[in-house]
Amino acid sequence: MVELGGTGTAASVICGWFHFDQRAARPLLDLLPVLLHVKMEEARAIALQGTLQLLAMETGEPGLGSGLLVSRLADIVFVQAVRAHVAAEGQAQTCWLGALADPRIGPALRAMHKNMAHGWTVEKLAAAASLSRSAFAQRFRERVGQSPLEYLTHWRMFKAGNMLGQSPAALGTIAAAVGYESEAAFSKAFKREMGKSPGAWRAAARDGIAA
Repeated sequence: MVELGGTGTAASVICGWFHFDQRAARPLLDLLPVLLHVKMEEARAIALQGTLQLLAMETGEPGLGSGLLVSRLADIVFVQAVRAHVAAEGQAQTCWLGALADPRIGPALRAMHKNMAHGWTVEKLAAAASLSRSAFAQRFRERVGQSPLEYLTHWRMFKAGNMLGQSPAALGTIAAAVGYESEAAFSKAFKREMGKSPGAWRAAARDGIAA
């Protein structure tokens, strides 16, 4: 607890930090502003305020298991802040984060994220969204900013990049995990999307060079 002089209304400031993988977190961090300003009159902010109060209690009067609770509450605060940001700004954003809340595009995005190795086509994704092929393709581009298959390729290569940097798995295993039967086809798609061959990407990750 730190007290600073002044005669204004008392304010509580809770500080903390997160450790995260720079590459793995990039798709989310690239979409977030430097500062998430959540107005407390909004419905989602009420839940956030409740979590902050619990966090203040645990840090103010530590008890049994407080360290674990504080860590979990910090995670919840972050998720709630992102949710509030998406609720306030998401519909105005053209990106995958805001599109997750779209009742039609959201199910298709979640299906891709859950099973990227599946042989997805625009028709299959449109079925997941309960839309016609043309209506789905148009709405997807409007909400995400890419065509469905462009987004799928981008997501697959991003996941493959993480696997190359974090796992010793063979190239063929990684290719299959992201939906490619041929190592050659995967390598070609990876270099086109990421700017490096899979081998060069893995070497750079091993040497700690930012991609």
